[in-house]
Parts: sequence; structure tokens; C-alpha cells
Amino acid sequence: MRALCGSRGYAAPRGWRICVSDNGNGFTKEKLGEVYAQFAYCDSCLADNQKDILKTKIDNMALGNIYIRWKIMKGGSFALHIQNLAPRGCAVELAVANEGGDGVC
Repeated sequence: MRALCGSRGYAAPRGWRICVSDNGNGFTKEKLGEVYAQFAYCDSCLADNQKDILKTKIDNMALGNIYIRWKIMKGGSFALHIQNLAPRGCAVELAVANEGGDGVC
């Protein structure tokens, strides 16, 4: 099977979104749980102002780095969603609210 990757960015009613998808194996339920648990850990560390959070890695995946940096810059005005696609692949979507907006677009 040939690997395919795509991306799209678009304006949302209160901000913008970027979605990157591929036709790979996707995430197992366990790995997806680990990734979201790591995001929750990052949120906890950032709330406690722990500076060592920037050294955290999720099995060398860039998702942790992306999540931490956007969370520092945008706080609650940002979200990162991961979902498996049928029959193969996954999509990762970054949503960011406009300046001064509350919540995620």
C-alpha cells in the first residue's frame, strides 16, 4: 500500500483549524489513551507552573511538543483532537480561537 498524507487549513466561525491525515495504521486504543493521558499530564504541569514540562516526550512523537507549545501560547483557546479513520489512517486536528475569543472555535 502506498502511504498518503494530506492536510487542510480553514477558517472556522470563531478561529481557524488545521487537519493533517494519513492512511497509515492509525492509533491503537491503548496508544490513543496514552497520548491523551500525556496531554492531561501536560495540563497539570502547566497549571502548577512546572518548567520541566518542556522536556517531556511522548515516544518521540511531535504531538506532545505541539500540544505543550500551543497550550502555553493559547491556554484554553486551543484544542488538539486525534481520531482514527475508517478503514485506515488517522486525522489530527488543531483548533485555535481568534484573539480575545473564549473557548475553542
